Amino acid sequence: MKYFWIQLILGLLSVVFLYYFQTLDYFRPRDAENFPNWYNIATVLALIGLFTESLISLIIYLLQKLMLFGRNEFPPAHNALKWGVSAGLIVVALLLLNIFHFLTLTWGLAIVAVVILGILILK
Repeated sequence: MKYFWIQLILGLLSVVFLYYFQTLDYFRPRDAENFPNWYNIATVLALIGLFTESLISLIIYLLQKLMLFGRNEFPPAHNALKWGVSAGLIVVALLLLNIFHFLTLTWGLAIVAVVILGILILK
């Protein structure tokens, strides 16, 4: 149960910070000379990755709890955490590739979906 609350609080805090940074006038991806502000970009990417990790981990954890375990039993958190961290890193990598104009989001998501389906089928 502790894992559930920690992931829920992390997800909510990341959304609150993203909303707060969005409302600030001086928190922009480019500075006054029109150069990228890498601190702001890295902060937003880290918060998006943390939110994605938390969301995927919570979904997998709750599905395991409802489908595989009883009311009083709790599933181990390592499987949900593994998939959540992987999803968070994939989302951050896709956003970085999109920022540098190497890959669009639609092509990136299509490639990731094919790779995940291939892993699940071959496993």
